[in-house]
Amino acid sequence: MNHERINEDGVKTTITTDAEGIVTYVVEYPNATADGQALVRKTEFSLKMCNEFTFDFLDETSHKLVCGEGGVDLLHIITLHGEQRLERNNDVRETSGQWRIEGIDDKSAFATDHRQNTEAKVMRDEDSVELCNAVKKLKPSEQDMMHRLYRDNTPISQEEYAASIGTTYGTVRNKLTRSRHKLKALMD
Repeated sequence: MNHERINEDGVKTTITTDAEGIVTYVVEYPNATADGQALVRKTEFSLKMCNEFTFDFLDETSHKLVCGEGGVDLLHIITLHGEQRLERNNDVRETSGQWRIEGIDDKSAFATDHRQNTEAKVMRDEDSVELCNAVKKLKPSEQDMMHRLYRDNTPISQEEYAASIGTTYGTVRNKLTRSRHKLKALMD
């Protein structure tokens, strides 16, 4: 799949899919920097995760869009995943170098080397006694999730974790959000 769109502000979005099913989602903002240069944001993810997209709301409710249902096509789902991943990547970039429990979030195995993820390093850091003690107060399933996503020597992505326990990425993301809120409350 190859798709290109330019909106009324001149922002160009390009979507390409390679033979292995990796989607490259690129957004180019013209004249975005002080010196008039374009700003390009890019992310990659697997086409396998594009069968559905779940909107999660602050009240812990959600709404799922499924490809092929209600007029939702593959391009819609890819665009939603791409925008979400760009936002998530930006959040991680803004918080790197400083650690906050609410800033812990996963990036796809296609987009990051988890060993370089600052938040994952802190989660594995033995000096984080307060955090380790808080994790021990979580349910066993939540402890396992935190361990496998952040504390393990080779952390896995949320998508990989979801597949390993036989559930969806959206479900894991929701559980992780609730677990992070619990950890934050335990550490306050």
